[in-house]
Amino acid sequence: MLYLSLEDTQRRIKDRLYNLTDSAPDNLYFAVTSGLIGGGLEEQITDFLTEHSATKLVIIDTLQKVRDSKGSAGKAGMYGNDYDDISSIKRIADGFNIAILLVHHLRKLQDSDDPFNDVSG
Repeated sequence: MLYLSLEDTQRRIKDRLYNLTDSAPDNLYFAVTSGLIGGGLEEQITDFLTEHSATKLVIIDTLQKVRDSKGSAGKAGMYGNDYDDISSIKRIADGFNIAILLVHHLRKLQDSDDPFNDVSG
């Protein structure tokens, strides 16, 4: 498993891991930095999967950390941007026959009592 823990430090990951277990499996890998979607992320994941062919799961925590924040909703809108970003990740999952889990947070803006307003995407 490859876990891209992009909101953590190596020290924080190590502390959390050793709170859970005294020894981590040999096939558990962490990274705290990565490229962006369309800016190196796909190549980094592909290179890792080529080198570690037994990998069956990649976790990206969080999706927003690998997105180009300079992009705008533009013609495609938020849904179109989500679709484009996820499509490039899905191609990797399909090509290597693995699962890729993307962590995505709720909207932080509290604008009403309607719980559906918390959903982004």
